[in-house]
Amino acid sequence: MKWIFMKENEECKIRLRETDGTEVDFSYVEMIKVLYEEKKIEVAEFQGDFSEKERESVNLLIDEINKHAEAFFKQDIEECEIQ
Repeated sequence: MKWIFMKENEECKIRLRETDGTEVDFSYVEMIKVLYEEKKIEVAEFQGDFSEKERESVNLLIDEINKHAEAFFKQDIEECEIQ
């Protein structure tokens, strides 16, 4: 999954692009569903006038989400192997 940030006249919109190329409007429910299926978020795509600070902030958030997702799914696999 990739987050696509679009900014026009200070209005920001976010879309989600799944690995099959399908794009949907951002929603937390859809993000969690796709994150569970794909296990990670790809580097964000920016369209429009985003500052370097905004880009860095989003990329740090994605890194943190990916770290937690990796730990979650690793733990899930280990628990399944024990049973």
